[in-house]
Formats: sequence, C-alpha cells, structure tokens
Amino acid sequence: MSGPLLPDPITAPVPGHHSKTPFPISPDQEDAIIRTTTYHRDDIDEAVIWFAPQTYRHISESSSSPFRGPTTPLGDLDRCLPLELIHEVCLHLDIQSLLQLRRTNARARQVVNAVREYRVVTAHAANAFCALLQTGMDARVTLRDFYSLLCTQSCEVCGNDYGDVVFLPKWIRCCSFCVRKDAREVRLAYVSDNETLLELVRANVPMLTTVPGQYGMDGMIFNRTITVTPTENAVVTRLSDLGGPMPSHKWMWRMSVEHLFASMGCSTVPVYDPQNRHVENGLSCLGCLFAIQDKDITVCTVEAPHSRYDVFARRVFEALCMVPTGTGAVVEMRQWEIWPAESFLI
Repeated sequence: MSGPLLPDPITAPVPGHHSKTPFPISPDQEDAIIRTTTYHRDDIDEAVIWFAPQTYRHISESSSSPFRGPTTPLGDLDRCLPLELIHEVCLHLDIQSLLQLRRTNARARQVVNAVREYRVVTAHAANAFCALLQTGMDARVTLRDFYSLLCTQSCEVCGNDYGDVVFLPKWIRCCSFCVRKDAREVRLAYVSDNETLLELVRANVPMLTTVPGQYGMDGMIFNRTITVTPTENAVVTRLSDLGGPMPSHKWMWRMSVEHLFASMGCSTVPVYDPQNRHVENGLSCLGCLFAIQDKDITVCTVEAPHSRYDVFARRVFEALCMVPTGTGAVVEMRQWEIWPAESFLI
C-alpha cells in the first residue's frame, strides 16, 4: 500500500525532547514507542454505526470453525465448474446473495468459507459487515468490493493518508474528519414524504435504513429507524434520471438534511495489507490528547481545532515520532508540517 510522500522536518531538535546523538532503533523499540505514544479512538468507533463485539463474534467464528462434512453437493455448480471458478463467482456476488448461497447447505457453507476474501472480511471487518446487513446495503456491495476497500487506506473525499470509516451508501473509504465537518460527498438526507421516496426508489438511488443508537461525538440518541439517501444522488436524480426540473425549494424541504445523518451512514473499517496479512486500525497521538487536556503547549502545539481528532496510519506516525534508523536522532517530540496550514509537536 503506497501513500503520499512524507513531509520533511521543519524544525531543529527541541532541547529536552530530542536525543543529541544519533542511535539506531530496533523493531521491538519501534513497537514499544508506538504503544507508548499512541492510542485508538474508541469514541470515534462509537460515534458511527457500532455493534458490541459479542454481537458479531459468531460471524468470524463461523467462517473458521470446523463443522460436519457436507453430504449434498451444489448441483450444477459442483458438476460443471471447478472450485476456482466457483470462488470467482462468489467474489462477484453481493453480500446478500453470498449469504443466501452460504445458507443453502453444508457444502455451500464449506465453499464460501474457503474463499480467502470472505475469511478476511469476516475476521477483520465484522462491524462493517454487520452494518451492511442492518442498513440494507448488503445487496449493493459485492464481496470483491468489500475486500478491495479493506485493502485501501486513503480517504477518497479529502485525500487524507488514513481513512478510518466507510460511507455505506457509496461504499467509499473516508476519514472521520470529513464526516464530522459534513463534507458534501458524505451528506445524507431523510426523505420525509412518500412521493419523493418513490421517485428515488424508481431511479435506483441508494436508500439506507438507519440503525437506532448513539451517533456523533456528543452521543446523541436516535431511537427511530428512518430511510436516508445521499443528497448528491437525490439531486442528480431529480435533474437527469427523472428528466425533471431543478429541485424546487419545496422538494428540497421534503428532504430533511441533518448533520448527524452522515454518522448514521458510516461504520469504522480497518486497513488490511494482503502482502504481510497485517491489520491496522489507525493511531492517534497521546501527546495531542494530553496537550488539550492539560493545555500544555510545550508538549504539543495544536494550531487546528481538529488535531485532537487526527487518526494516522502507523507509517505516517512513525515518521512523525522518529527519524528512520541510522539517519538521525530519535525524537520523542518533533514539529512536522502535516497540512499546509497546521503543524504540531509530537
């Protein structure tokens, strides 16, 4: 997985925070530094569609646990196609159809469980898998689509090096910052009347059924299930697919737009590296957290209000925390230019 080039350092070592002499770092030391200086943002996980681990534990277990041998074949599939082609067919099935096939009999379950991509998805992205099922988006995403997104890393909306959530209606990886700032690409609208809803259904616009729960960083509770759709898709449908005029104010009024709807259409998703079979869930800076809690600008200089919420890929965070082995001093805190208008000490 390749990403954008890392920025060059912009400041000299800070006294008291940097080693004055270069020395190498072993892989074990790198792991220890990462464990000490980072943490995972559980509150971001719970600000979108989130299920308790016990809810989906059976999904990953059922794809790997042994079961009785099949006694009934798959009919023409087994007779006419080699196993490799059956696996290829499974990759092109949407998740809903794939699970229907898997429930056919023991042989079908054995075949689906043998698909490597299915095992990876259910083992490492079970929360997003459940989110697809609960929101009705499972008929729009194929197993290949799911696995391909799992193997990507960057946000497709803003280009951020690490996208920690998936926007279900469009099945794109994005970052939680884009969701919080209500980016146009991830904006959802609630269709409040049956006439507009029928128009969108006829045009095959993605329609997502929300899951009751807590959403947003403030944990607002939504107990009601509603149907939402991407605002962009709805407007384009009105303009082109249906051959209608520019959406009127009354038509747009029927589609209630709420900032938190974006959170209700997202689920966290890790990054999977197929080469080394490594799973990454995103890292946040513990120094930034302490700096904001203690207002200690000697630890971190936070110039942007969202720096507290930044989620990094490990490769990027390693560059922020330390100079590569043998090329310079190890730094515990160093100012780097992350974006053109912001920087902070780590």
